[in-house]
Amino acid sequence: METIYRKGRVMKSIFPIIVAIFIISVSTCSAEEEPATELSTKGFKITKVMNEPRKLNALGKMSEFTDSNAVGKETELGRELPASEQGEEFIVKWRYSGSVAVPEVTVKIEYVTGMKPEIQIFERVYAGVKKKSYEITLRNTGSNYEKQGEIAHWRVTIRRGNKVLASKQSAMWSSLETFAEGAKLEK
Repeated sequence: METIYRKGRVMKSIFPIIVAIFIISVSTCSAEEEPATELSTKGFKITKVMNEPRKLNALGKMSEFTDSNAVGKETELGRELPASEQGEEFIVKWRYSGSVAVPEVTVKIEYVTGMKPEIQIFERVYAGVKKKSYEITLRNTGSNYEKQGEIAHWRVTIRRGNKVLASKQSAMWSSLETFAEGAKLEK
């Protein structure tokens, strides 16, 4: 065995051992890959979740960016959408980047609004999912928006059967879920 005083030579003699251990660990990991049917579930990602308010029409939105009234009709035309169209759009963008098409996935949006404390669910099933980006829009408008209020907390999951492929949630969702489970236990 080499002495500690010869650090350069010790490193040269240990280096092949370290390389051999690395190669063995890599080959062991690659031998434990999932079957081809399970590989198709990889590659799902929720890329963006947005909550867009719907209050102003195009003229009202335009007036937010300009101070002048060049046309002269800005004050004559209404700036707000009719009450039946006001509210919000909850938009979820997701993508699948796998190489194998997936027969069916379900996108589930669970949410709680400001005036309705129980968890509400919106689901959409996608058949024949291929490599591309997708978008799902949940509209909370009109009388529904007036009664329930804005979406305050949310969780979005992409599932195939009982397996969660991707998930994203608002910052307070986990504490809300813990609270809801505690309330169920008390009943």
